[in-house]
Amino acid sequence: MRQEIKTVAKNGQIVIGRRFAGKKVQINELDDGSLIVRAIAVIPENELWLYKGDNIDRINKSLEWIKANPRKDNFDEIVTKMEDECNKNRHK
Repeated sequence: MRQEIKTVAKNGQIVIGRRFAGKKVQINELDDGSLIVRAIAVIPENELWLYKGDNIDRINKSLEWIKANPRKDNFDEIVTKMEDECNKNRHK
């Protein structure tokens, strides 16, 4: 643990060092007036689902499957099958 003594400026600001420059911090004030400052990462609300339940594990398993099962370049074959199905259905 590193300890330093700082003076709060007249405008209420305190310099905590360049290693925190540009980072978001959480400041907790305890009942005794002590402050706890922690560097934090903020997750956008629309990405929170990634961190709930086993979603990250499921995504990792999907990425492993993708690596083990490369995409087939058979677009023309798929289109032909779709056209054949459409033509069959038209003639019914």
